[in-house]
Amino acid sequence: MEWLCTPTTSIDLIATFFFAGLGLGALCISWLPEKLGRKYTLMVTGPILTACHFSLLYWPNIMVKMVCFGMLGFFYIGKTVCLNLMYELCEKKHTPKICTIFQMYDWSTLGFTTLGLWLFRDWVPLLTAYTYLGIICLVIYLVVFPESPKYLLSKGEKAKAITGLNLIAAINGSNMRFNDTDIFVEEEVAKITAE
Repeated sequence: MEWLCTPTTSIDLIATFFFAGLGLGALCISWLPEKLGRKYTLMVTGPILTACHFSLLYWPNIMVKMVCFGMLGFFYIGKTVCLNLMYELCEKKHTPKICTIFQMYDWSTLGFTTLGLWLFRDWVPLLTAYTYLGIICLVIYLVVFPESPKYLLSKGEKAKAITGLNLIAAINGSNMRFNDTDIFVEEEVAKITAE
């Protein structure tokens, strides 16, 4: 059944479904990053979010849009996991910069979307570009980035955490290498255990 809605009513319904999904997702799946890890959470939520974007592109039915926006809200945790991982992969002194860059990126997409809509008067090319860009970023993230060493240490997987730290050091161009006896690793384990 196709609903007959005014543009304002359609936007209100879609926004309601998104925020209802967001609240429900916070209640139901906010535990995923702590149980599965940051990377596996994104492996689960990323393809679902991408499928929702494709559905929004190719099925213009209002019911499909409401369901897709509800699912985008429900699985929004995939986006927050990226921010958590960035925090955990950088030094504490760089955390404010990382947060600022992430928020600037978040708001710049809204700005570019508004500018694009004003210039082209069509949201489909913009959503298509964002969807394909999202797929590329997801693949890079899943292939290049290691699981959070902090998460691995909290689960007692010290060897995997050290491998991840060494990979991060190599990607950053550092010659530093970690091993079981490093004081840094022991301090992190002590901090996590104290939490």
